[in-house]
Amino acid sequence: VLNLRKRLEIAGPARDQDARIIVAEVDAQTVGMIVDLVTEVVKFPVSAIEPPPPLITTVSPRFVMGVGKRDGRILVILNLDRILSPEEMSELSATTGARAGSHESATAPTPSA
Repeated sequence: VLNLRKRLEIAGPARDQDARIIVAEVDAQTVGMIVDLVTEVVKFPVSAIEPPPPLITTVSPRFVMGVGKRDGRILVILNLDRILSPEEMSELSATTGARAGSHESATAPTPSA
Protein backbone atom coordinates (compact mmCIF):
# COMPACT_ATOMS: atom_id res chain seq x y z
CA VAL A 1 0.00 0.00 0.00
CA LEU A 2 1.41 3.32 -1.11
CA ASN A 3 0.84 6.60 0.75
CA LEU A 4 -0.16 8.88 -2.12
CA ARG A 5 0.38 12.07 -0.07
CA LYS A 6 4.02 11.13 0.50
CA ARG A 7 4.55 10.02 -3.10
CA LEU A 8 3.15 13.28 -4.47
CA GLU A 9 5.17 15.25 -1.90
CA ILE A 10 2.12 17.05 -0.51
CA ALA A 11 2.55 18.50 2.97
CA GLY A 12 0.10 17.54 5.67
CA PRO A 13 -0.67 14.85 8.20
CA ALA A 14 0.54 11.34 7.44
CA ARG A 15 -2.95 9.91 7.89
CA ASP A 16 -6.22 10.82 9.57
CA GLN A 17 -9.56 9.20 10.32
CA ASP A 18 -10.98 10.04 6.87
CA ALA A 19 -8.12 8.29 5.04
CA ARG A 20 -9.15 5.55 2.64
CA ILE A 21 -7.37 2.96 0.53
CA ILE A 22 -8.22 2.95 -3.14
CA VAL A 23 -7.24 0.01 -5.30
CA ALA A 24 -6.13 0.58 -8.88
CA GLU A 25 -4.53 -1.37 -11.65
CA VAL A 26 -1.18 0.08 -12.66
CA ASP A 27 0.69 -1.60 -15.50
CA ALA A 28 -1.29 -4.84 -14.97
CA GLN A 29 -0.48 -4.83 -11.23
CA THR A 30 -2.99 -4.24 -8.44
CA VAL A 31 -1.84 -1.40 -6.19
CA GLY A 32 -3.41 -0.01 -3.02
CA MET A 33 -3.01 3.72 -2.35
CA ILE A 34 -3.80 5.58 0.86
CA VAL A 35 -5.67 8.80 0.08
CA ASP A 36 -6.95 11.55 2.38
CA LEU A 37 -10.59 11.28 1.43
CA VAL A 38 -12.86 9.93 -1.28
CA THR A 39 -15.95 12.01 -2.02
CA GLU A 40 -16.91 10.56 -5.38
CA VAL A 41 -15.64 8.50 -8.28
CA VAL A 42 -15.70 10.33 -11.61
CA LYS A 43 -15.11 8.91 -15.09
CA PHE A 44 -13.78 11.13 -17.85
CA PRO A 45 -13.63 10.14 -21.51
CA VAL A 46 -10.11 10.57 -22.83
CA SER A 47 -11.42 13.31 -25.14
CA ALA A 48 -12.47 15.37 -22.08
CA ILE A 49 -9.00 15.37 -20.50
CA GLU A 50 -7.17 18.62 -21.15
CA PRO A 51 -3.46 19.35 -20.77
CA PRO A 52 -2.65 20.59 -17.28
CA PRO A 53 -2.24 24.34 -16.90
CA PRO A 54 1.27 25.41 -15.88
CA LEU A 55 -0.08 26.85 -12.62
CA ILE A 56 -0.71 23.47 -10.97
CA THR A 57 1.78 23.53 -8.12
CA THR A 58 0.22 21.16 -5.59
CA VAL A 59 1.38 18.03 -7.45
CA SER A 60 4.63 17.40 -9.30
CA PRO A 61 3.98 17.72 -13.06
CA ARG A 62 5.51 14.29 -13.71
CA PHE A 63 2.50 12.68 -11.99
CA VAL A 64 -0.18 14.70 -13.81
CA MET A 65 -1.93 13.33 -16.90
CA GLY A 66 -4.19 16.35 -17.32
CA VAL A 67 -7.26 18.06 -15.91
CA GLY A 68 -10.96 17.48 -16.23
CA LYS A 69 -13.76 19.95 -15.62
CA ARG A 70 -16.82 18.91 -13.62
CA ASP A 71 -19.54 21.06 -12.03
CA GLY A 72 -17.42 24.21 -12.24
CA ARG A 73 -14.40 22.51 -10.66
CA ILE A 74 -11.06 21.61 -12.19
CA LEU A 75 -9.95 18.12 -11.18
CA VAL A 76 -6.33 17.04 -11.50
CA ILE A 77 -6.07 13.62 -13.18
CA LEU A 78 -3.05 11.61 -12.11
CA ASN A 79 -0.99 9.46 -14.44
CA LEU A 80 -0.96 6.24 -12.42
CA ASP A 81 1.70 4.72 -14.67
CA ARG A 82 4.14 7.29 -13.24
CA ILE A 83 3.19 6.91 -9.58
CA LEU A 84 5.54 3.95 -9.17
CA SER A 85 9.07 3.97 -10.56
CA PRO A 86 10.12 1.21 -12.98
CA GLU A 87 12.17 -0.33 -10.16
CA GLU A 88 9.14 -0.36 -7.83
CA MET A 89 6.96 -1.89 -10.55
CA SER A 90 9.57 -4.58 -11.15
CA GLU A 91 9.75 -5.31 -7.41
CA LEU A 92 5.96 -5.45 -7.18
CA SER A 93 5.79 -7.77 -10.17
CA ALA A 94 8.42 -10.07 -8.64
CA THR A 95 6.60 -10.11 -5.29
CA THR A 96 3.27 -10.83 -6.94
CA GLY A 97 4.82 -13.55 -9.08
CA ALA A 98 6.49 -15.16 -6.05
CA ARG A 99 3.19 -15.21 -4.17
CA ALA A 100 1.35 -16.73 -7.14
CA GLY A 101 4.06 -19.36 -7.51
CA SER A 102 3.87 -20.35 -3.84
CA HIS A 103 0.10 -20.78 -4.13
CA GLU A 104 0.42 -22.88 -7.26
CA SER A 105 2.96 -25.23 -5.69
CA ALA A 106 1.00 -25.77 -2.50
CA THR A 107 -0.41 -29.25 -2.16
CA ALA A 108 -3.64 -30.30 -0.56
CA PRO A 109 -3.52 -32.85 2.24
CA THR A 110 -4.03 -36.40 1.08
CA PRO A 111 -7.01 -38.11 2.69
CA SER A 112 -6.03 -41.11 4.79
CA ALA A 113 -7.40 -44.52 3.89
